[in-house]
Order: sequence, then C-alpha cells, then structure tokens
Amino acid sequence: MESLPSYNLAYYEELPENSPAKVNFLVIDNQEVFLLSNAISLVVRQPDIVQFFSSYYERLWSKAKVLKVNSDINYDALKELEAEFEQRS
Repeated sequence: MESLPSYNLAYYEELPENSPAKVNFLVIDNQEVFLLSNAISLVVRQPDIVQFFSSYYERLWSKAKVLKVNSDINYDALKELEAEFEQRS
C-alpha cells in the first residue's frame, strides 16, 4: 500500500498580539514558498526568502493549537474546536 504524504495541522482562533500580519503561504520541503492571495499566486525558490517564511512558520506553529502532527491526531483539540463552531452557529 502506498503511503500518503504526511502533513501537520494547527490553527489560531485569533493571532496573538504583536504577531506579524496574516499571510497565506505554503512552505514545501524548505525549497519553495507558495504565496497566495485573491489577486495573485506566486512561487518563490530564492533560498533567503524561503528561509524567512520557514522561520515565520515555525514562530506561528510554536504558538498555535495543534490538531495533527504526521499521523497523530489531537482528538481533544478537535472536539474543542467543534464545540466552539457549534456555539458560534
């Protein structure tokens, strides 16, 4: 059986104070960054820019609520998130 690519998943209810602005991006294998917006999508492979976004991601990740790392799922956090969504609707 072929294994599926691994991924990690975390979220912020709101960004902490003094956080950098929200940016939609993906860092792929520390080789490239996909920057995403309504107006444009951009792929960057310049090592210094990739390193900047990798570091930015690590800072955000360290303060986020983790839902999944590789195959380990945080079911308690998922249930909390589901309850929060139900309260809002």
